[in-house]
Amino acid sequence: MNEMDSRTAIINARVFMNGKVRKSHVFSSIWTGCKEVFSYLMKHSMWTIGKGDKINLWHDNWCSQTLASLLHIPADRLPMLKTDINSILCGNSFFLPNDLIRRCLALPNLISSINVNCHNEDMLIWMRSESGEISIKEAYIHSQVHGPGSVWGNIYWQVWKWLSSMLNLISRIDDIEDCLNVMNIASSAQCKVVIRASIMAVINCIWRAHNQARFQNKNIPWRTTCSFIYSISLLAGNSATRSSTLTIRGWTKVNVDGASGGVPILAACGRIFRYHLWNHVGSFASNLGNENALFAEFMGTILAIEHAHAHG
Repeated sequence: MNEMDSRTAIINARVFMNGKVRKSHVFSSIWTGCKEVFSYLMKHSMWTIGKGDKINLWHDNWCSQTLASLLHIPADRLPMLKTDINSILCGNSFFLPNDLIRRCLALPNLISSINVNCHNEDMLIWMRSESGEISIKEAYIHSQVHGPGSVWGNIYWQVWKWLSSMLNLISRIDDIEDCLNVMNIASSAQCKVVIRASIMAVINCIWRAHNQARFQNKNIPWRTTCSFIYSISLLAGNSATRSSTLTIRGWTKVNVDGASGGVPILAACGRIFRYHLWNHVGSFASNLGNENALFAEFMGTILAIEHAHAHG
């Protein structure tokens, strides 16, 4: 709530009107999460009195409680109470009307320990910290719900453990760092690319579907998300780097490659045969139909071996 902070100033300009939260919807990823705990934040905050022109006498907490709660004022009458606290200030002292004292006998004792400096600005402080400011760490601690853990949280860890077992990795999955280490496996360059692309595609697509549901009120079918992840993974598998070296004298060298892509997903493989001086012997290509990139790579190798065996 520190107005000197540029980020806070932007949020205040978009979210608040005349010191109150706007009732209309505000498109903001920051405010969407903050508004859920805003009432809790205000409940544990209190105003330090300066000039008194920013503090509502009835609504705001400036004496450990709001006057509205002390006097049991009905909620439907609160919008009509717009008096600022500077109406009962005289310099750095309070000037309480007799009628207000009669209605709230505890008020003189509540304000006896309040220091007023009319030369300063009013400031909203967090009561649970010595400095009066709420840090990111304190906000995180107070926002945690103490109780049984979420079922979805356990499912997330089980998914990562399942992925680790599929890649023959026997490792602990206890934190985020362990999850990311799943991608650092000892395998071929292409397999690493496919695995990393698949994991990043899963994270990106799930996060995108989450944001669409949260901010645009659009529910993306899970089958659509799975298809999108599948297509991204296939495109990653088609990217490979090849290098060629001289063949031993008297030998024939064969280069094999396979790829898939398009809609529908069509796969093909090819083979090139060369002598040891790179003289071209022959080259062939095969249409494999609706298959993935891994199948195309395997079939390219198998067909090359069969062709070489058939021709001696």
